[in-house]
Amino acid sequence: MTAQQALTVSRRAGPPGTVVLALSGSADMETAPVLARALEENLRAASAPEVLVVDCAGLEFCDSTGLNELLTGRLAAVEAGSAFCLSAPTPQALRLLRITGTDAVFDVLPAAPVLRAARARGRGRN
Repeated sequence: MTAQQALTVSRRAGPPGTVVLALSGSADMETAPVLARALEENLRAASAPEVLVVDCAGLEFCDSTGLNELLTGRLAAVEAGSAFCLSAPTPQALRLLRITGTDAVFDVLPAAPVLRAARARGRGRN
């Protein structure tokens, strides 16, 4: 059995009014505070974003503790007047969402808006 990776959260620029938080590694009992802190910092700022996108493409593992932090972040976003989306969840994360019924709670995008925009620009060049 291999050890789980630590969780890193990086903030990426998005379209105006959008903040993208890219997750990499594992969201579990040991790393949940990292996720909680990143969500809180971006939602309790003086100017919360219109949309907070959590890019899960690099999330290798998420357990119930990580899911709980995402749910808490979603509630904080609602309180701040922000939309909250998960993007590009891995098969493991999608399975967790389905099993727990939280796939009905989250807005789930196939890829972060920033990534889709970059891909679209790239296709326009021939």
